[in-house]
Amino acid sequence: MKKTLFFAGVLHILCSGMVADTYNYELQTIGSVEFTGEDSVLEEHLKTFGVRANKRLSHNWMAGLGYMKTNNAKFENISAKTDIDRYFINAFYEIDSNKEYTPYLITGLGYQDFERELQNAKSGIVAQAGIGFKTDITQHLQFLLEGKFLRDFENATNDFIVSAGLSIPFGYEPKSAPKPIVKPEDSDKDGVVDSDDLCPNTPFGIKVGPDGCPPDSDKDGVYDYKDRCPATPVGVEVDENGCCLDSDNDGVVDFKDKCPNTPKGAKVDENGCCVDSDNDGVPDFKDKCLDTPEGFDVDQQGCPIVYNFMINFDFNSAKIKSKYLSKIEEFAEFMKENRTYKAEIQGHTDNKGSNRYNKKLSLQRAKSVYDMLIKFGVEADRLTYVGYGEEKPIASNDTESGRAKNRRVEAQLFTK
Repeated sequence: MKKTLFFAGVLHILCSGMVADTYNYELQTIGSVEFTGEDSVLEEHLKTFGVRANKRLSHNWMAGLGYMKTNNAKFENISAKTDIDRYFINAFYEIDSNKEYTPYLITGLGYQDFERELQNAKSGIVAQAGIGFKTDITQHLQFLLEGKFLRDFENATNDFIVSAGLSIPFGYEPKSAPKPIVKPEDSDKDGVVDSDDLCPNTPFGIKVGPDGCPPDSDKDGVYDYKDRCPATPVGVEVDENGCCLDSDNDGVVDFKDKCPNTPKGAKVDENGCCVDSDNDGVPDFKDKCLDTPEGFDVDQQGCPIVYNFMINFDFNSAKIKSKYLSKIEEFAEFMKENRTYKAEIQGHTDNKGSNRYNKKLSLQRAKSVYDMLIKFGVEADRLTYVGYGEEKPIASNDTESGRAKNRRVEAQLFTK
């Protein structure tokens, strides 16, 4: 289906009519060597061949369709091969030359189709850009040579391609007799007469378009000769140098910044948001305890204050099941590595039963955890235990899920 659409496009180009100064159409056949980038999963050198059909739009501009084929491309680290088909819409800008060759610029956007998508090699959008030249072999045959960069957006790779081939120009039309030369005024000497010049004060030596204005390739309102960031995405607000705004100076431009008011000097991620290395909810620039283990509640400075052992006891029991010992051991290791802390082991219950009963049961459960921490090597003089019964709920006792959260044993941390 893709090839059918491609060759239908070629037929459209060849059958469309237009008037040009030299020839109107050209057919090209090309052989290439592709040097893959370091991030590519394919072999370093790929051999490709292709065909192009182009149509002249103006004296300098041509446009057309292209097709490139790579057979049996090898993957880098596995014994597998794949065919690659690429389809392009291309634009050419021919640079006027009085010599025997014609230099030109080429740019194109297309689609790359992998026959086998292995090692994260996926089909998707590609773009190419480069330079080349053509020279006449005969009136109806030209030799061409090109160097291009290929950007694979889907796989985030950059390749370099060297191509050579033959071009067949046709559709010549006789040139009309030259008209008498009337030299109109061109105040800024940019090659565009004042009556047509929309930018009459262009600095001397700056290349301009037919309207007398310098090119603005990325359409950001800053001419290329002033633009320090020439590839700004369309529609993004820029400064006087043509660069994307970064209002909070965090290194992430505003159109990518999901946290636009980051404090000055704070380390941020690729989204412009403050880094929180230990995922405790306190960003690193505020965090005085950067390596807090998972499972701790922390204070505003990111330092641990409460550890929930997440233990479920059987009804009317203070015996710790073996599956919960890892949580107790984890806290014991933290205490042994952070000797500036003391801890109060706190037992809590829901509101079922009498307050006196709940006090006693919560104390027994807290002591069970306390005793186990000592077995795991925590000094007894750094630990205390207490039973609070139903006095300190963290959820509603009106629901089963709330009561389950209230039946807990926690460690409240203190510094010595």
